Amino acid sequence: MDKQYILDIYREQFAFEVDRKKDITTQAQIRFALIAAGATVLIYMARNVDLNAQLPILVFFAVCLLISSIIFTLAVYKLSNAFWGNEYTYLPPMDATEKYRIALENTANDENNDFETYLLEEYSQCAGDNRRTNQKRQKILNSLVKLLHISIIPFVLASGTFLVFDLDASSSRKTTEVKIINTEQLTCLTKNNLKGKND
Repeated sequence: MDKQYILDIYREQFAFEVDRKKDITTQAQIRFALIAAGATVLIYMARNVDLNAQLPILVFFAVCLLISSIIFTLAVYKLSNAFWGNEYTYLPPMDATEKYRIALENTANDENNDFETYLLEEYSQCAGDNRRTNQKRQKILNSLVKLLHISIIPFVLASGTFLVFDLDASSSRKTTEVKIINTEQLTCLTKNNLKGKND
């Protein structure tokens, strides 16, 4: 088979795996954004829960919130493995490749054939390594989707409980109590009092 034809195939495969790396990174970023949005909602609910609500409702809400938080933490851990610490293989620098080609030209009888063989080996190695790395990252992202599907149940239950039972302590529908502890120290300032003090 013609080596140039094989080289073209390997080159396309290498380029495909590099493009796939970018796509996987974009997918990971989208999942990070989804998890960050969900975590923000969980933090808001945890900080603003009305502790004066009925105990069974608070316990149910706390359990759902805790389960969601644990699943989100696992998801972030998995996602960080898909996002960082992956090694990709690239072709040697062009100046090193050119030096190798010149060395072949000076020593070999069939320099062109040997250089094509060298390129075939490099493209094959790089494309193969990158494919394995991409498959590992994609497998992590796929398992992460399953984990996120599981997290929807406790997340929706916690959010629904928070909204339906109006557990938001900062809600405008809640009455605000003001307790005056010592009335002796209270003074009422009027415009006339302020004018007298300023004069």
